[in-house]
Amino acid sequence: MNKQGFVSIQFLDHENKWQAFRYFNGNAYPQYVRSIVNSCWRRFSLIFCYYENMQTVRLIDVQDFLALLNENAQQLKAKKKDLPIEVSYESVGHISYFYMILIMVKSFLDIWAQVSTILINPRARIRGFNQGRIDGEVLAGGRFINWLRGSVPKAANIENLIYLVTSNSKEWITSAVDYRDDIVHYGEINDIKPLRMILRGEPKDSYKETDILHASMPDGTLVSEYSRNALARLNSFVIEFIKLLPDIDKTFLSLVPIATLGN
Repeated sequence: MNKQGFVSIQFLDHENKWQAFRYFNGNAYPQYVRSIVNSCWRRFSLIFCYYENMQTVRLIDVQDFLALLNENAQQLKAKKKDLPIEVSYESVGHISYFYMILIMVKSFLDIWAQVSTILINPRARIRGFNQGRIDGEVLAGGRFINWLRGSVPKAANIENLIYLVTSNSKEWITSAVDYRDDIVHYGEINDIKPLRMILRGEPKDSYKETDILHASMPDGTLVSEYSRNALARLNSFVIEFIKLLPDIDKTFLSLVPIATLGN
């Protein structure tokens, strides 16, 4: 029952909200962090909803691009053939969902850092997952890591937390946050490649999906592969993080990976 004197019932509109709730069930957390835990839950479930939407729209984008290629096959045949021709599909489609994933990952980490800090030391003033210098290297979450290094709470497994956050930041979080910063400050990730096709030699009368190059990151990793790996790592990171925090009743939680990534 809430403060207004009535019982609150929620209908959840997506399976990922149910699955994320297993990590962020407010009953497992102290009363003084439950509102922030609810924010974590909503952000975390949104990340996986965006991922599912990205996968769906990616298939639509591929088919739309393929249709345009075949509609314009004769015009492509008329082009000069002495140099390769790159034809790209500049759709906002699935790339926009990918960008939202990266934005929401950083938002989630900021809120989760608040929950973690309060659980370890309610009087602390760390309020985000901001970058900081760790042993000469600038890392996302560096300020949080430095705070953990300087804290001596009795109830928290600090050394393991420091290792968990530092290793994940080095391996994938910092680069993901850098991409997010590019999106927020410049509107796009520099050198990301859209759906495209490169014509070499004689153009065809018609094209099929295997002729298309899928969207890729600056290092050549497919956007779909990068996003799936990032979410799998985030999922594992959160599960291990929860296990190390104090004052959480784990009997209310089910710390198993979200099923979406198995699809």
